[in-house]
Amino acid sequence: MLATPLSIYLVLVDDEEIIGFARYMTDEVEMTFIGELIIAKNYRRQGLDRRLIEEISTRHPMTRLELVSEEDNFYKAVGFSFIGHGFRKR
Repeated sequence: MLATPLSIYLVLVDDEEIIGFARYMTDEVEMTFIGELIIAKNYRRQGLDRRLIEEISTRHPMTRLELVSEEDNFYKAVGFSFIGHGFRKR
């Protein structure tokens, strides 16, 4: 996963341990798509996920953020809006 040049990673580290990360892709013009946002269980509910989203927004202020998730309440709480139906093929 780390070998692809298409993804950008933000990694949170505490005492040399990875405690969370976000993986996203952007066209730098219109859209930034968040593929994963993961926080270790012991570090959840501390605002680290919000910090990752804020950092992505800061790095790409002219783009809209998009994602697909089943964690609707969290993403609503950090300012995302439900926009309709999506499709996914596995």
